[in-house]
Amino acid sequence: MDDPLDGDAEDGDRIAGRFVVDEAGESAILRDVESERVFTLAEHPGFTPGEVVDGTLAPRRPLGIAYSVVSVAATRTIPVELSDQALTERARTTGTELAVGESARIELADGGEAHVVGVEPDRAEERAAELAKGSLRETAARLDAERVELRYDEAAGLVSVRYL
Repeated sequence: MDDPLDGDAEDGDRIAGRFVVDEAGESAILRDVESERVFTLAEHPGFTPGEVVDGTLAPRRPLGIAYSVVSVAATRTIPVELSDQALTERARTTGTELAVGESARIELADGGEAHVVGVEPDRAEERAAELAKGSLRETAARLDAERVELRYDEAAGLVSVRYL
């Protein structure tokens, strides 16, 4: 890729990291998954909303308020899926003491991670669907997960978010 900065940026100005594409239109808005800093790109390089980008950005001169993509090492999409499978026994046991709005973290045997969230009984499916539309991809990208799976139990008032 040609350097869109025309030699104006110094290496110290460049920001290398992992970003999630929040919006994509004429320009794109990327969010750094570690710092949660938001970057507006001066031009849209073809990213799609929800896509994860490992790359380097640099501020456009002279103002430095918009950014250009200097390089892209990799892009990928992290699927977020509502599952019809039951909660695991471990998730159910972990969630028994959770009040509405509380959460607990579980390390999975395969190296992944799960978060169990207490929700209102009989609204777990609705809450799982709301979570699926939220910022789970950012967390998944930070954890280097390949996919996100949501399971829920209406009667128990629990949602399990599994980063696999």
